[in-house]
Amino acid sequence: MKLRKCKSCNIYTLKDNCSKCGEKTIDAHYKFVREKILENKKYILQNN
Repeated sequence: MKLRKCKSCNIYTLKDNCSKCGEKTIDAHYKFVREKILENKKYILQNN
C-alpha cells in the first residue's frame, strides 16, 4: 500500500480515488515522508 494524495482536496488516502470528491489520487509517499522528517527535525532543534 502506498500513500496517495488528492490534488483537488489536498487530503491523503490509501485509495486510488478520493473518498471526498471522487477524483483520481497521485502517489504522495515521498513528499509526505520528507515533510514529516523536516517537521521532526524542526521540533527537535526547537526543544534542545
